[in-house]
Amino acid sequence: MEHLIDGDIASNNGGWQWSASTGTDAAPYFRIMNPETQSIKFDPQENILKMDSRVIAMPNF
Repeated sequence: MEHLIDGDIASNNGGWQWSASTGTDAAPYFRIMNPETQSIKFDPQENILKMDSRVIAMPNF
C-alpha cells in the first residue's frame, strides 16, 4: 500500500473480494461466458473449433 497514491486498505480488500466473488456482495453469476454464444458472436467461421484439439482444451461445462 505504501507505493499506491490513493491506497485504501478497506477499498482494496473489498475490490479484490468482489472480483474474486468471495465477499458479501460478490460479482453476479451472469458474467460467466457461454462458450456457444461466444463462439457464434466472435468466431462465426469456427476457426478456433477447427484447430487441433491438442492445441485448445475446451472446458467441460
